Amino acid sequence: MFRILLTLVLTAISDFGCADNKYQNIPTGYSEIAIRNGIPPKVFFSMALQESGTLIQGRLVPWPWTLNIRGKGYRYRSEAAACTALKHAVRAHLSVDIGLLQIHWQSHKGRFREGFSPCVLLRPPINLKLAAQIFKEQLSRAEGDVWKAVGWYHHPSKESYAARYRQFVMKHYQRRFV
Repeated sequence: MFRILLTLVLTAISDFGCADNKYQNIPTGYSEIAIRNGIPPKVFFSMALQESGTLIQGRLVPWPWTLNIRGKGYRYRSEAAACTALKHAVRAHLSVDIGLLQIHWQSHKGRFREGFSPCVLLRPPINLKLAAQIFKEQLSRAEGDVWKAVGWYHHPSKESYAARYRQFVMKHYQRRFV
């Protein structure tokens, strides 16, 4: 059962049916959302590798059912399992980052109407769209400086954290695309 699930996840998340284009090493879902938002697709995908990357069969891929609760990363086998853990963390008012691009619930829950389930952010298209919107806001604030925006995506107010994160994302970018 887990092998079937793994195959489905890898197909849906990592290979999205990679389009034959200049972003051929990037799953189509990432590149399409990035392009629509004026974000360099290779940078956006490198961020996902940093945020939720996990080794599967020797290959680093973003994992959709990743949570970071109070600074500790957890990867779940299913959306349902991740959702259960996420609901507990939210009810306990714990700091939690959600999904492929680790959206910080406490910072961004105000973007949603009352009663919105944070579990929706475990769904890749929704997580990617919100992450792109957040990154685009930081890119505007950084006056187009992509790497500054990368750091601010992670921590918009503490430059030492932003700089460290920026370096991690740059390493993924260089390994994968340079």
